[in-house]
Amino acid sequence: MDTTTLRVNGLCNAGCTFCALSGVRMLSEEEFKRAVETLTRDRLEGANELRVSGGEPLIEPRLDELVSHARGKGYERIVLETNGTMASDNGRAHELARAGVTHALWAFYGRDEGAADTLFQVSGAHEAALEGARALSAAGIEVEARTPLASELLEELPELPVWLREHLPDISVWRLRPLFQNQHPDFDREQLPPLDWLGEAINKACREARLNDVSVVFEDPVG
Repeated sequence: MDTTTLRVNGLCNAGCTFCALSGVRMLSEEEFKRAVETLTRDRLEGANELRVSGGEPLIEPRLDELVSHARGKGYERIVLETNGTMASDNGRAHELARAGVTHALWAFYGRDEGAADTLFQVSGAHEAALEGARALSAAGIEVEARTPLASELLEELPELPVWLREHLPDISVWRLRPLFQNQHPDFDREQLPPLDWLGEAINKACREARLNDVSVVFEDPVG
C-alpha cells in the first residue's frame, strides 16, 4: 500500500524525552495549501493511505478539514498518530471518524499508571490516553497500540498483550518501536535498554501476543 505522510505540527501536549519534536508549530494557510497539494498529487500517483503525524495532530485546528480533503480525493485508509489523551473530549473521536479517519496508532506506555505518566511527563496521561483509545474504538476507528521499547517498560512488556486484551479487546495489532539517542535536551541514555535484556523481553512479549491473538509489528526507531 502506497502511503503519504503529513506532519501537521511540531507541538505536543506530552513531554516524552525520547521524541524530538520538529517542524511547524501549526499549519499556516500556505502550509495547509501545500499539504492539500501533496496529498492530491500523491493520490494521483497511486497513494491510497494517508498517515497524519505531529507532534500531536489533535492540536492542529484544521485537522478535520485536511482529513476530509483526503477522503474526498479517494484515500481509503487515513491513519492518525496520536497519544489519545484528547480523543475522548466532547465527542472528538466521533468527529474524527466523520471527517474520515479510519485508523489510529495510539501511544501505549504500559499498564502501570505511574510509569506511563512519567514517560508522558504529564500527570493523569495514562488514564486520559486509555479513555481516548476507547473513544476512538467506539467511534469505529481501528486502533493499533504503539509502545516504545524504553528500559522503563521492558520488565512488564510480556504482560502487555494480556492487559490490552482485557482493557481494549478490540485491539489486535501491537506495534513496538525501538529508541535511539536524539537531541532532546532531557533525553536520558538510560532509556536505551541493553540489547540482551531487550531481546529477552521481546521474545517473551511476542510469545504472549501469539497466545492472545495479538499481532506484533516492529517499526522503525523513534527519536
